Amino acid sequence: GYSLANPCLTSLVSKAAPSNRRGSVMGFYQSVGSIARLVAPITAGAVYHLDPRYPMKLGAIMVAGAAAIWTVRALVARAEKSS
Repeated sequence: GYSLANPCLTSLVSKAAPSNRRGSVMGFYQSVGSIARLVAPITAGAVYHLDPRYPMKLGAIMVAGAAAIWTVRALVARAEKSS
């Protein structure tokens, strides 16, 4: 999944960033991705020891939270465009 998603996400991030800040935004994007690839397996392993189902539940909660944030941002942007 990552091999297919990363080029698309990188493109979206570069298109969303203002042209004068694109380098710093892309650097931040790559840094956060690196930290996530370090922290996620450690966290999932620790949570797995509590209950083998918890890593999947934690992942589902994080995806739902990201979807909620994205939805709210899209609704706010739509409301700002129409006013």
